[in-house]
Order: sequence, then C-alpha cells, then structure tokens
Amino acid sequence: MSDLGNSPNVEKHGTPAILPRLFGWGSLAVLAGFLINNILNIGYGTPRVIEIPTVGMSGGALITVGIYVVGLVIALAYVRSTPNQSLRWDAQTIHNFNCYLVRALFWSVFIVGIADAVLSFLRVEEVLNLWFTVEFAREFGRAAFVAPYIHMPLIVVAFTLARFTPTLGFHWLAALIAAAELGIVLSRLLSNSIYYEFREC
Repeated sequence: MSDLGNSPNVEKHGTPAILPRLFGWGSLAVLAGFLINNILNIGYGTPRVIEIPTVGMSGGALITVGIYVVGLVIALAYVRSTPNQSLRWDAQTIHNFNCYLVRALFWSVFIVGIADAVLSFLRVEEVLNLWFTVEFAREFGRAAFVAPYIHMPLIVVAFTLARFTPTLGFHWLAALIAAAELGIVLSRLLSNSIYYEFREC
C-alpha cells in the first residue's frame, strides 16, 4: 500500500465538510457491517436485519444490530476527531486501502488455491497416510478442519505479503495466467490419455 506522504498534490487539511465526510464514512461503516454480518449469518446462524422483527431481540439479533451501531459510532468519532481533514485526503486514504485489499485478496486466492491443489493431490495419492494416522489424514478432507487450521493461517500470510508488495505487476499476472492455461491444457491431455488407455483395456 502506497504511503499518503508520497502524494504531495493531496492536501491533508482543507475546508471542513462534516456532513459529506460523515455520509461517506458512515456508508463504508454500514458496508463493513453488512459484510461482517453476512459472514456471521452464514457461518454461525445469526439473524439478518430483516429477520429481527420476526425472531425478536435475541442474542444473535443484538450482535447484528451492535455491529452496525459500533461501525457508525466509529465513523462519527473519526469525522469529529478530524474536522479539518479534506475530502481528497479521505479519498486517497480509501483508495490506498482498496489497493491493499485487492492485493490481499489476490494473494489469498492464489496461495489457498495452491494449498488446496497440493492437499487434493496428497489425498488422492494417499500420501498423507504415510505421514499421519488414517484418522488424522481424513481430517484434511473436512472443511471444518482445513478452513481454520490451513486456510486461515495462509490468508494471514497473504494479507501480510500484500502489505509489503507495492503492486501485482502486469508481467507477473500475465505469466500466472499463461501458466494456469498451460496447466489446464496439460492436465486435460493427461486425463484424456489415461481415459482412453483404460478404455482400450
């Protein structure tokens, strides 16, 4: 993520714009709350906002509402603590964070994808049985085990890596796409040859 100090054309202080900034940061807070609640709803069964009148103010409903309230309070506190901060500075801050987030998500998908491919190969070839017990090797096929103990640490690594990589790079992406396409072609040729070989037998 690029440093704000490297943007000399963006002035940090300017004419106070409390309402526009409050609307902008409040919108981002609601968006973040929606994404968090979506994860909690799918993973842990907390109710959605439109379901609260039906289910009542249960513990899960309080969590759902509380996330939105906390986000809006943080947005309000930030805007009130920086009344003279310019809109362009806010825009630059959000832009830098978006660039970081895109890099982090890219590396997350890339690293987790490679890990899943390796695990799939090890499971199909039963290599894990040589290193672990049969019961523990079966755990690598369960999402409840793989997600917290393999995927989540790799995602943390990806977000850390994105912090220190200024850009993905066009050449790197082009090489990655070419390698993926080559892998698809080779795997299809290999699978077809194996299929016809067993068919002739």
